[in-house]
Amino acid sequence: MVRAKAYSPCHITGFFEVCMLSDPLRTGSRGAGFSIDRGVTTQVHVEGSDKLKAEITINGKPADARTSRRVLELYAERLGPFSARVSHKVAMPIGAGFGTSGAGALSLSLALNEALNAGLSRIEAAQLAHIAEVLCKTGLGTVLAELFGGFEIRVEAGAPGIGRIVRIPFVNSYKVICASFEPLSTEVMLSKPSLLRAVCRTGRECLEKLLAEPSIERFVNLSRTFAEGIGLLRGSLKSIVRALNEQGISSSAAMFGTSLFAFVDEDRVADAIRILEKMRPEHMVICDLEPDGARTL
Repeated sequence: MVRAKAYSPCHITGFFEVCMLSDPLRTGSRGAGFSIDRGVTTQVHVEGSDKLKAEITINGKPADARTSRRVLELYAERLGPFSARVSHKVAMPIGAGFGTSGAGALSLSLALNEALNAGLSRIEAAQLAHIAEVLCKTGLGTVLAELFGGFEIRVEAGAPGIGRIVRIPFVNSYKVICASFEPLSTEVMLSKPSLLRAVCRTGRECLEKLLAEPSIERFVNLSRTFAEGIGLLRGSLKSIVRALNEQGISSSAAMFGTSLFAFVDEDRVADAIRILEKMRPEHMVICDLEPDGARTL
């Protein structure tokens, strides 16, 4: 039995434009977002088998994890069958807009590449994770962003090695507060034609404006414009964002999820928490921006 371990940061997208093609490697999104220093650590044990066998757990509990299962299938198609025990440790809420599916798929692919001695480059291993995400409709540009980390603008769609990012420089003086209220299926959201049309139109406009003036402050403002433009920023989520912004705390919604993110100076963290706690989020996490991307451990 061979064991390997890898890590991927989670990621928050502020706005995006869908780019769907017949080739999953060239399918993806253009947009902008950032990685956080909370993510998915994946350990995999593999051994020989006459057919693909997979046992997957998330935080110690058996899980379907179909995107991760698709990664296993892609490796089996290349290398032949094997038996795998996969353990994901996920530090953020699932289905809340924090890129956990992509982080799980990416960390698994990096670990599998090592455990199976597949001989793929880091980019090639990440491409398999991207393909799995696209086929399972759990994400489009997340793997590309998580592979490199940092604060990025995705200027060309596609998998790592095809898609292209431009970094937004940042000084890690901000704290990021993430609050989630209920899960929201990315697959369901990406299956709504009217929503996709709004996403592409509004996302393209926001991308052009951010490229003209790249900064964290501009990113948050455009993210809020995007969330309002596609109808995701409504109800209690809209009230919270308004309350935070009235106190000078920049915030918007995470894509896709009933969640929000806020950039907060360290001396304002307590103020932001007081506002958020009034709305009783299911989860609240205080974290930092992650300058580095996914890696084996």
